[in-house]
Amino acid sequence: MARKYEEREAEFTRRLKKWLMYNLDSSFGAEAKVAVGGRWYFKGDKSFIKERRNLEICGRVFVYKFTDISRLGTPFDIVKLKNAPGYIFIQFNYDKKNKTFYTIEISDFNNLVKDGRKSITEEDAINIGQTHTLS
Repeated sequence: MARKYEEREAEFTRRLKKWLMYNLDSSFGAEAKVAVGGRWYFKGDKSFIKERRNLEICGRVFVYKFTDISRLGTPFDIVKLKNAPGYIFIQFNYDKKNKTFYTIEISDFNNLVKDGRKSITEEDAINIGQTHTLS
């Protein structure tokens, strides 16, 4: 199951990168997520705890050093974001034909967490985020 999820997220990210090149002209930090079955359970996603904290830091000053031992290569050694928004890009009900996704600012997402939520639905994303269509 995890492998299928990773493949879906990788496909969404590939398509998202192309969209971002032509549609979002600003610096930002972001996480791309795919929700299968109409709901993304972030509470059980252990890696998201660190990812969420990093998105929150983007609003202040975020400096990240890419490891030199990566076998995949890195774009550069260090990146710095200052006062850049943190976003979650999320697509629900993954299907290669589905081109709809949502952009949610981390502060809006955190309001869901403060309310004790453990997951986010597409309806939530519509209410707190912006709806976009991949080209």
